[in-house]
This record gives sequence, C-alpha cells and structure tokens, in this order.
Amino acid sequence: MAQTAELLGDSASAIPWPVSAATLAEVDVVIAALADDYDYAIAQLGVVRGCAIVSGADSPRALTRLRSLHSAAAASGSVVVVGCGLAPGYAEILAGHAATLFDSVDEVRIARAGAAGPASIGAVKEQRRDVPALFRSGNWKETSRLEEQVWFPEPIGAADCQVVRGGGDFVVASLGAGVAVTNTLAESKSPRWPNRADDGLGAIRVEVWGEIDGRREVVVYGAIDRVSIAAGAMLGVVAERIAVGTHGLTPGVHGTGALSDPAGLVGELARRGLQAAVFEGAPLS
Repeated sequence: MAQTAELLGDSASAIPWPVSAATLAEVDVVIAALADDYDYAIAQLGVVRGCAIVSGADSPRALTRLRSLHSAAAASGSVVVVGCGLAPGYAEILAGHAATLFDSVDEVRIARAGAAGPASIGAVKEQRRDVPALFRSGNWKETSRLEEQVWFPEPIGAADCQVVRGGGDFVVASLGAGVAVTNTLAESKSPRWPNRADDGLGAIRVEVWGEIDGRREVVVYGAIDRVSIAAGAMLGVVAERIAVGTHGLTPGVHGTGALSDPAGLVGELARRGLQAAVFEGAPLS
C-alpha cells in the first residue's frame, strides 16, 4: 500500500491497521486492501465519517456485508466502490466497455482463474463453495455445480471453471436485469500445473453478446496479470477517479461497472500496466 500511495502523489499516504474513526477525520478517500472482514470494518468507519471507500474485497460474505452499507452510505453522502480486482472489478469495466459497441446486450459471461496470497485463495474457495447461480429472465436461479472449460490468455490457457454467483449482481446493476449473466471461477491452484504452488498469476475472459445492426454478435476480451498487481492498479485508478470527482456515482455502494466512462478507465488502466486484448477468431483452414 505504501507503493500505491506513492504512485498517487503527495496527497496520499499509507495508514497502518488498525484505524480509528479519528484517523479518518481529514481523509477524503480510503483504499482498503485488507482481509475481507477488515475491509468491512474500515468501510463502516468511513461511511460514518462520510469518506469515500474503495475496497478490493471479493468473497461472497464480504460483498454481502459491504452491500448492506448502501443505505448508510447514501445517507452520509459516502461513495463506496467494492470488488476492485480482476473479477469482480476489471471484468465489469471490460463488460461495460464492450456493451458500448452494441445496439443492445443480452448476455455476459465472465470467467476468472488465479489468486494471490492466503486471503485471495480463501475468497476463491469461498466463492466455489457458495451456492452456484445463473442470472436468467430477471432472477438469480440456483443450479448444480456446473463446470466448463474456459480458454484464458497464455500461459494459463485452458482451465476447468465452476459456475459461481460471484460479482454477478454488479453486472446486473450496471447493464440491466434483461441481461443473462454467467460467472465461472477456476480453482485457486495453478490451472495448468495443478501440482505446482500458486504463483499469483491470474486471468479473466469476458464475453458480451448482443445485437449490432440486427445481427447477433459477440465481443470477447481477455487479460492476464499478477492478481495482486491487477488489484493494486484497480484500487489506485478507481480511487483517483473518486478523488477528482469524475466517477459519475451517487452516494451508496457500487461495483466497478457503475463507474462512468468505461473506455477511459480501460485506457487509464492500460497506461498503468493492466491491459486487455480482444480474442479474434481464426479461420480453420
């Protein structure tokens, strides 16, 4: 976090945990990159003080607890952005960017592989243990533990991913209840080398389906990076947007997909080293 603060400039500083309400008295934006329960605790303090909060927490329990602060945040004028990682996080921004290319969008499929550190690995395991669900016809529908093989950018390549609910609620909130949403997640161990210790490398694949000039089309984005580095870039860029007032959010709790100007965000993240590529089909012969 000290490095993130340094990148943000002289107006940013790293504050060691634990943090008291008094410490936040003169703070405008808090970047929380702690274990999930601590993120919730600091978000509670920040909402009381009217601070903006940018959190990297992504486990189902943490996201549920953070979303429960929506009414309090709206009342205090606090903007809270949660799930600032690869997915949830960067994936929602890419989905929003792709959606601007369509006349209408009807389906989004997000897949993620990789984790970084014990807390991140624990969040992946919690998501895969949670009740799997698909968003269809305006409702979340529980399903069996479906698995599918997903192709990520190299060197991760193919990985077996399980359907999870994940951060799908944020996709629905940003793109509308008429969009079908599927989230899948690989195991936290290295997908290609299951007997090798996790090296922190992660990847996402984002598919957006819809209509362009009456034709059903698909746009597929992929990205790969160290999970911790991707989260740091996301936290820093989102916090900067909040600090300068170009986020376009009302007070309350939001996912990254609700941020305005997804194309600008993709460009800024690319300048910070987090880049996405477009998957393009190749002819069979």
